[in-house]
Formats: sequence, C-alpha cells, structure tokens
Amino acid sequence: MKYLQKISSLTCTALLGLALLSSCTKSKPNPVPFSNLPKLDAVLAQNAELSLFKAAMEKADLGLFLTGVGDFTLLAPNNAAMNSAGINTTADLDLIPKTSLANFLLYHILVDRRSVINVPIGPNATLSSQNGVVMYVSKYGSDYSKLFINGASAVTKDIQASNGVIQVLNRPLVIPVGNATTTLQNIPQYKLFLQAITKTATSGSFTATPTTIFAPTNTAMAAAGYDSTTIANLSGAGLTTLTGIIRHHAVTGRFFSCDLQSKTYKTAQGTFITVDLTGTPTVKGAGNPTAVSIIATDLLHTNGVIHALGGVLRP
Repeated sequence: MKYLQKISSLTCTALLGLALLSSCTKSKPNPVPFSNLPKLDAVLAQNAELSLFKAAMEKADLGLFLTGVGDFTLLAPNNAAMNSAGINTTADLDLIPKTSLANFLLYHILVDRRSVINVPIGPNATLSSQNGVVMYVSKYGSDYSKLFINGASAVTKDIQASNGVIQVLNRPLVIPVGNATTTLQNIPQYKLFLQAITKTATSGSFTATPTTIFAPTNTAMAAAGYDSTTIANLSGAGLTTLTGIIRHHAVTGRFFSCDLQSKTYKTAQGTFITVDLTGTPTVKGAGNPTAVSIIATDLLHTNGVIHALGGVLRP
C-alpha cells in the first residue's frame, strides 16, 4: 500500500540549511500548533455548511468525538450532501432511530487524525471507521491532493482542530449491506436485472471479489426487450443470448467513479466494454450502436461497487 513520501537525504538537508542561512528572504511563519486550535465542535459551529452534520452528531449522542481528547477525523457530508440523503432540516433527524443514526455517523469517523497527506494514495486503499467498517480511499492529482472516499469527493480538506481534522464530503458514505446480489435485491429499480441474473444462473460473476457492476435499470431492461415475463419464459438460444449479455455487465476490480478511466475493460463474459469520460460518462459494448449513459455511480457493496446504466450493454 503506497503512502505519499517526502524523499530527502543528509546531503540535501545540509545544503538546504546553508541556503536558508544565507537567504535574505523572510521564512514562512510556523503553523499554529494543533493544541492552540479550537476543538471539533467549535470548528463545526463555525462552518454553516456543516450544520446538519453537527446536529446529527449531537442527536446521536456522539459529542465525545467532537469534544474529546482525540485525535479523530470527521468525514463530514456538507448540508447539500445530507439533503441528498433526505435530511433537509434538524426535524428530519428526529425521524431516524438513534442507533441507526449513530451507526451511519460512526462510519464517517476515523480512528485517528488523517490529514490528506496522511491518507494512502490508493486506489482501493483501506481505512477503518469507528464502527469497524472498511472504506476505500483514492488520491489523484499531480500532488495527490484530490481525495476520494468510496468515490465521494472531499470538497474542502484539512480543516484542523485541536482534537482532530475535518474532511468535507460532497455526499454521505453508505455502509454496504451485503454482496452484489443482496444489494441489488434491496433496490427496486434493479428488479429485472436481478431476475435476469437469477434466470441465467450467473450470480457467480457478480459475487467474485472485487467486482464492478454496470447495472441496467428496470426501464433500460424493458426497453431492451427484457421485461419480467420475457425473462421468465426464456429458454434455448434466447437464454444463451441473455446469459452472455448479463455477464457482459461485470468487470473484475473495484472501480469507483473516481477510479474509472476512458479505456476498455474486460468483462466476466471475456468480451470488452469501453468507458468514455470525456463528456457525459458513458459505456459501450461492441454490440451497442451507441454508448449507454452512466446515470448513477458508486453504490458500494461488500465485494465491489455498482454503477447504474440507462441502457443494456451488448457483447
């Protein structure tokens, strides 16, 4: 696992020291020691975009992580991110059982202080949350300053406090609830795709570790001619065709949206799909006349990640 390292030598250090002694330019002031900074609760209070996250922490009785000795890292979804999870006001927090809210929030707290420079480069480097659930991190950019957690972007980084640091996320982190097929089963919009997986007995292609799944929605499946009745009645050559199509939607490896590249990927069918990120993200199978839009991304499951498609990929 790679970590960003500063490479130096005794010779370079000595030369740098001489250069500093002979320089007429003023040196930069030393940063404020962490011990002189306010605690996390006060820092959150100073950031209006984190008001819902702060309220949630208090509602879940997790104030220890805001006022305790630390060190902690808060992966704090901003208010817009909390809104995307259906939390628009503090009153919405009252509708969530406290234990569920606490478990959700503990997945957003690391067990130590992690400034961006102290986070593994990745992709798929792991960090552990306070509730013991693994998350996956990637860093990109020439200086590795672009930080992603489970595909979510840290839009504001390294807000330091005396007892920890805050990385502000553009969307909340979701704890995986099971493997790929279990996750698909819990989301109604993938009902037809899951039915097709079951019908073609291809679940093994989707539960290998790790696996990235490009999952057509019900609308996409039906538009491709695979409604529930059609899938149920398939046999012979038709079933063989569908089996190849379904396996064409699984790629070995865990590729969050931040990790995907504009290139070809080999599928579980042994065929290839082509991802294009130059404009609206799309993916295309060899048998598709046009590319298919990627309409949602980064649904984490215990053995990989799911991206939603607005069409069906053809081998």
